[in-house]
Amino acid sequence: MVLLPETDGPAALLIAERLCAAFADARTPSPVGEAISCTVSIGVALCRADDNEMSLMRRADEACYRAKRAGKNQVVPEDSGG
Repeated sequence: MVLLPETDGPAALLIAERLCAAFADARTPSPVGEAISCTVSIGVALCRADDNEMSLMRRADEACYRAKRAGKNQVVPEDSGG
């Protein structure tokens, strides 16, 4: 989990997209000589006035699972429907 205080929705999505791209571009050498790459799926949720830690984490987790189901290696914002 990454917390971004004082960050609005568009900025949070931009940061998440940059993180996603950085993971996809990174290559780590393995002991057998082949480069290892990985990707991330990121769910973005914004803190609401009535949130507690669990409700915020639940919405971010739901968005993350939607990103995984949609094909992985992407950023998905929380469902705006609440």
